[in-house]
Amino acid sequence: LFCGRRGDADASLELYHAATLDGPFVAHATNPVKLDAASARPAGALFEHEGRLYRPSQDCSRTYGGAVVVNEVLELSTAAYRERPVSRVEPDPSWPYNAGLHTLSAFGENATLIDAKRHHFNCDNFARVLRRKLSKPLRR
Repeated sequence: LFCGRRGDADASLELYHAATLDGPFVAHATNPVKLDAASARPAGALFEHEGRLYRPSQDCSRTYGGAVVVNEVLELSTAAYRERPVSRVEPDPSWPYNAGLHTLSAFGENATLIDAKRHHFNCDNFARVLRRKLSKPLRR
């Protein structure tokens, strides 16, 4: 199990293992195995290509899900974990969803799922948030 650490999910990677999917899960011996806002947060399922294992991660160094970094897993055991970044996928400025990427995941045999984001000003949501903030008494 690859996951972020509670309270620091954008910058930490923790691993857990179990004999079965029902658990019990045991923390990896070196948790957190990675502390790096540029490549710790998971961004999709691990995948194998040409006999090598890869782990997509989010680059959250400038913004949540700014890009996807593909890391080659060099060592994975209950006692050790090592990886190295080998590729980076950034949103294209011409895309309608060009503010970042969250997920890169295999989808069937010949397709890849990409989850991108955009910034969009929503007048209705802005008004709702503003009304809520204005209805609270001022603190002095």
